[in-house]
Amino acid sequence: MAETPLESPFPLSSSWLGMNLLLINPELAIVDAAQHERVRLLESRGIEVVPHLLRHSRILGGGFHCATLDLVWDGGAIDYFS
Repeated sequence: MAETPLESPFPLSSSWLGMNLLLINPELAIVDAAQHERVRLLESRGIEVVPHLLRHSRILGGGFHCATLDLVWDGGAIDYFS
């Protein structure tokens, strides 16, 4: 189960939401600050962790990987609509 309790008896998303993380590169991850065990596990594997509180993740229905957007891609822009 998630390490942090749900704030509402009727959450808008799963209690497992805190498991989500965002890898910046193979050695750096942004992780929910309340996920203390996950932070320790990643650090024990040599991954630098930036713990961060994503306050509205349950309202957004996703963790860091869902609430972020790539601004720069290798290879250039792709038009998905034409």
